[in-house]
Amino acid sequence: MQKTLVTVVIPTRNRPELLKRAIASVLAQTCDLIEIVVVIDGSDDATHAALRAMANERLRFILLREKRGRFRRA
Repeated sequence: MQKTLVTVVIPTRNRPELLKRAIASVLAQTCDLIEIVVVIDGSDDATHAALRAMANERLRFILLREKRGRFRRA
C-alpha cells in the first residue's frame, strides 16, 4: 500500500504562540508523511523567530511580502 503525503497549510500573522501550538499539534499526529507549510501574511519578526526555534525538516514557510488579509469573495 502506497503512503500519501499530507500537507498542512497554516496561514498566520502576529500570532507566534498560537502558531507554535498548531505546529506541535500537527507534528504529534500518527501519520509519518506530513509536511507543514506556514504562510506568513506580511512581515512578522515574532513569527520568524518562532519558526527558527522549531526547526524541523517537515516545516517550511512562505512569506508574503505585503499583508493580504483573508480571502474575500467578490
